[in-house]
Amino acid sequence: EFNARYYLIHTLSYFVKIMYVSPENLLVFLNRLTAFVTFYFFYLISQHFLRSTFSGLISLVILLTFLLLKFNFGNFSIWTGQINSQSFFNSFLFIALYLCLKKCFNSSFILIGLGSLFHFLLGSIFCLLFIFTHILYKFNLRKVEKIRFPFVGIIICLIFLTFSLYPFFLSSNSLTLLSNREYVDLFVYDRHPQHYLLSSFSSSNWLFIFVCTLTVLYSTRLIRKKVNTELLFLIIPLFISISMLPFFYVYTEIFPNRLISNSSIPRLVSLCGLTYIPIFISLQLMPQLTRWKLFSYKIKNSFILPCLSLMILLSVFYDMSSYNYTKLDHLKYNLLNLKIPKHYSLYLDLRDACHWIDKNTPKNIKIVAQSTETRYLCKRSLLGGSSFPFTSNDLTLINWMKERRAVERIFSEENINIKHLTAYDANIAIISAEKKSNENIIYRNNSFFVIKINKQN
Repeated sequence: EFNARYYLIHTLSYFVKIMYVSPENLLVFLNRLTAFVTFYFFYLISQHFLRSTFSGLISLVILLTFLLLKFNFGNFSIWTGQINSQSFFNSFLFIALYLCLKKCFNSSFILIGLGSLFHFLLGSIFCLLFIFTHILYKFNLRKVEKIRFPFVGIIICLIFLTFSLYPFFLSSNSLTLLSNREYVDLFVYDRHPQHYLLSSFSSSNWLFIFVCTLTVLYSTRLIRKKVNTELLFLIIPLFISISMLPFFYVYTEIFPNRLISNSSIPRLVSLCGLTYIPIFISLQLMPQLTRWKLFSYKIKNSFILPCLSLMILLSVFYDMSSYNYTKLDHLKYNLLNLKIPKHYSLYLDLRDACHWIDKNTPKNIKIVAQSTETRYLCKRSLLGGSSFPFTSNDLTLINWMKERRAVERIFSEENINIKHLTAYDANIAIISAEKKSNENIIYRNNSFFVIKINKQN
């Protein structure tokens, strides 16, 4: 069954063979790369509006502060601890947005189409938003400047969208067995309610949406005055996503609809808000800072200082928010003899257990574990974890739900009994060392032990 995340992993596997690097190291590298692309083009977008090299850095600092304080909506961030289709799409989106501001519209639509191959929901939504925004932008400048409609870019974007949407809606694998209510119960309530249930959001979430609304309302004044007309490309997506929240609430919690629930509007609000609010705050802040002469002309126009600061900020933020560890963590915790936090030691023990499995078991076995990272560390098929099979085949979803609940039931017990998982063709289980089991233990370390469930073919 097609899955954007697995599509990404399989695509990367070809580069692994060519570059002679481990998949784990390649994912860490791409995690850094996508984060750098996202933040760097956000910096360039800020610089476009703020007309100063140094002022773009202020906007970036505000963004990182928002993320560190988890001041976002729907538990979504443009930064993720490990590479996935969503963060990969974000890098395409920010480049496309920057190209829109530079009036390279055909190229921007092509990039949105490429990004849709990795996240079709965000790709299709932003394609429609960009088309609508481009029409308004052209209408707003009709007496000032003639802008050609980007037919070529839109056509290419729609071709990419067709490829990305086909496995989900048009393929012969589509099978509807669940009602809308059953699907939403599974997708929303059983999976991650904190992402989708507006009724369960915290006060900080609603504070964020309030700030987003005020930002949109106040920013319309700048556009009416023909100042920074390009702000339309930030305001319109944010305005539409906010306007759709009541609609999303009704058709998720009152009259469930699977397509609307899948649209993840709260995450769209967060992405648009986190993009625009720091830029807006900086737009209001920069004239005051300039009036106070807090930085000199040389600093304002220096390119080296913002880039060095950007790299430092990225590294610091990576260390503070990511659970995808690198050699920098080895330097920090081992060579400098600093106290190792529990989550880092758990990761090291899980990695060691997976390396042992990778070297001592066949490639075709299935592993039972609670951590999603086990799939990538062990390079094996995984039963368990939080990965959701985004598919139009309801039978796949039903089987996933049964397997996940079976794993949760087993791991919730103090004495682990794995034998009935043989019905799911599981071969090996990774269990926390805090649990007890009389099964056949084939590997053990400080945090985990590995159990053989049945005979391997």
